[in-house]
Amino acid sequence: MKIHTQTPRKHRSGFTLVEMIGVLAIVAILGSLLLPRVFNAINRAKINSSAMVLNTMKAAVTEAYSEKGQFTLADGSAVLPANLPLDYDADVLLPRQFVNQEFSSRIGVDDADSEHQIILAAPDAGAVDGIAVAWDLDGDATGSDSDGDGTPDQFNDIATHQFAVYAYIPNVSIKDAIDLSNTVDGTDLSVANEASGDALGRVIYAAPAGGTTDIMVYLVSR
Repeated sequence: MKIHTQTPRKHRSGFTLVEMIGVLAIVAILGSLLLPRVFNAINRAKINSSAMVLNTMKAAVTEAYSEKGQFTLADGSAVLPANLPLDYDADVLLPRQFVNQEFSSRIGVDDADSEHQIILAAPDAGAVDGIAVAWDLDGDATGSDSDGDGTPDQFNDIATHQFAVYAYIPNVSIKDAIDLSNTVDGTDLSVANEASGDALGRVIYAAPAGGTTDIMVYLVSR
């Protein structure tokens, strides 16, 4: 008489509830450690890209000036004070093919009232959103005394120049503004206080309103 033995069935293995909870906990911990680093790397790339674009625009402005030894319009005629302020990238650099597109950066947001521009203006172009468009490039707090009262009312190291060219970046988060200033000017000519503006170095901006501000970045002057 044959006795048939039945092969035991193999049971499918799987995660228990406790094991699943453990795995999820590990994933959550790794995510909390890695995500800030990822976001910081993305933000650093954004700031570095913006700084590189500014250097490219500075080189284009310098090349355009060097071609004729003066600032000129798209038709080659000299820029006159009556032409100022001038949307220099759209009206000159692009038509004369010193750049292949108008100025833009990965920080700031264009809207119906303002957009990224390279501006050719007088060294003292008045105030833009609460900050004088003048540059204390070395941070020594010396500059012009336009009213003759013996106290500099504006720290402007290029006050004797006829023209200044600067990049205008609207609606920038205050964090990006500080990071760009640190990258371009270094910490000595930047601020760490998110409630204040920055009037030193190449990157200047007013105190933020609603968490954003407009940046003016000095490129060249003559």
